Amino acid sequence: MAQGVSIHIGLNAVNPACYDGVWDGKLDGAEQDAKDMYAIAQQQGFQSVKLLAEAATRDAVITAIGEASEALVAGDFLLVTYGGHGGMLPDISGDECDGVDETWCLYDGHLLDDELGAWWGYFAAGVRILVVSDSCHSGTVTRGAAGKPRAMPRRAALGTWQQHRDFYTCLIANAPQDKPLQASVRLLAASTEGELAYDGVYDGLPNGFFTKCLKQVWAKGAFVGDYDAFFAALYDVMYLYQPPEHSVIGVRDPEYDRLKPFQI
Repeated sequence: MAQGVSIHIGLNAVNPACYDGVWDGKLDGAEQDAKDMYAIAQQQGFQSVKLLAEAATRDAVITAIGEASEALVAGDFLLVTYGGHGGMLPDISGDECDGVDETWCLYDGHLLDDELGAWWGYFAAGVRILVVSDSCHSGTVTRGAAGKPRAMPRRAALGTWQQHRDFYTCLIANAPQDKPLQASVRLLAASTEGELAYDGVYDGLPNGFFTKCLKQVWAKGAFVGDYDAFFAALYDVMYLYQPPEHSVIGVRDPEYDRLKPFQI
């Protein structure tokens, strides 16, 4: 019987000392996003962990993904959700046509898309991975509405790079070795690359706009349909304010395509 593991990351603030010394990345709804996605995962039978606020460190997230890569086998399911700021750093590996790496802003530093992309290669063939990212610039993180944008300001991004250049240069040099991608990795993203995602209070509850709409479409599990139908319904309620994105990399799995979202 297939097993499901889920990791839910949410940060309403970061440690300024790990960025430009000033920026704290304050948000209202990102931690609630993680709690709401955790609740969906629990409803679906996942073995779940929440990494919130100060617990959402680079080491904690990388460790959780690494442990999942060792435990999961063909037919198993990994769900990773993120609520927080999306960031950008100069691309020093040379693999980005726009010259920047997209990142998740964790409590003690950026987690680069290069790092996530490398980790997916450590999963066994036949593992199904779903990444749900409620952050700005999230449309390519795997390889508006009223509210506050979930984007790290350019001033803070530049300051972070200037203050921690050696750390990120060494990080790229010692990143996990790229392996052929044998898993099927699906991304549901709050926005396309370079676009903003918004944070706010909706129906009295703090959330990202994307997570608020996802919950609306999911309807506590009443939604009927596959991933394409789910994304189409999500797009219909979001596109005027914040167009989401849906993409798949790795080995295409037709059975995975036909599943109801969040189904193990």
